[in-house]
Amino acid sequence: MPASDESLLEAGVLDSTGVLELIEFLEENFEISVEDSETVPENLGSIEGLTRFVQSKTGQAAGSV
Repeated sequence: MPASDESLLEAGVLDSTGVLELIEFLEENFEISVEDSETVPENLGSIEGLTRFVQSKTGQAAGSV
């Protein structure tokens, strides 16, 4: 398992198709909309970034996802 701040692309966890599947998963399971402008490595590139992004989109406090 990659470290929380490690790039999921560089670690081989995600590829370009995987990123699209991840976006679909986030939208369906967290009932959020991921805009094209939000599909950046800072939001989707690491576990830490994903956590922060989902929390910001859902209004949840850190540690509650």
